[in-house]
Amino acid sequence: MLKDLDYKLKTLFETAVICENERKIKDLCNDIAISARGEEKQSAINECRKKLRSLENEKCRRAVSGEFREFDLAKLIENLSFCCDIVLSDIGKSVTCETEKSVVSCCPDIIIDAFLNLISNSAKFGTDDFIEVSLQNKPDNILVTVTNNGTINFDESLSGGIAAASNIAFIHHGRLLYAAKDNLVHSCFSISKNEKAEKKYEVPDYSAFLADEFSPVQIGLSDVFDITQK
Repeated sequence: MLKDLDYKLKTLFETAVICENERKIKDLCNDIAISARGEEKQSAINECRKKLRSLENEKCRRAVSGEFREFDLAKLIENLSFCCDIVLSDIGKSVTCETEKSVVSCCPDIIIDAFLNLISNSAKFGTDDFIEVSLQNKPDNILVTVTNNGTINFDESLSGGIAAASNIAFIHHGRLLYAAKDNLVHSCFSISKNEKAEKKYEVPDYSAFLADEFSPVQIGLSDVFDITQK
């Protein structure tokens, strides 16, 4: 058992660089979360969350394919938006969602990361307190749009979240586009309707996992704010 918190965090970052064993990295994060105490605890947990997010983004940025499964994308978007609204309410931001019924074939394991990255960027760089998420059915594709009042800092995001989301869109034979008008920034993620999948995927209730220190939503939003200030 490692004794010193700083040494554990140092080991986490070194392990992430030299080892791609995700289970080992996650076990080390859990060890840090359990052993940290007092004011150090939340700071240490968020450092772990940020590292897990960075690793996930890098994995998505390098991915060339994914296992496609059929599921209710509208339910997934509504679920994630609801959970993001809960987490981001701590810094005075709200997330609203409007969807159209949509069952589609795509890769849920990575597409979740794309949507969380778009919401995270809107929360980080938006100048207002609202984030709007929408899902629209088009003739050949499905368009998921995240809208905020403000800007997107491409210099800070190109090597991380935006690059990962762009590659995820490419894997789904879609595109990641940005549009700006009247101080509003629209981050648009398209998914082709042409993919077919025999397997089905049941969307989990992510709100049930918010108490988990390393839930997908907590990790996906980890760089929005310093969690020690909650």
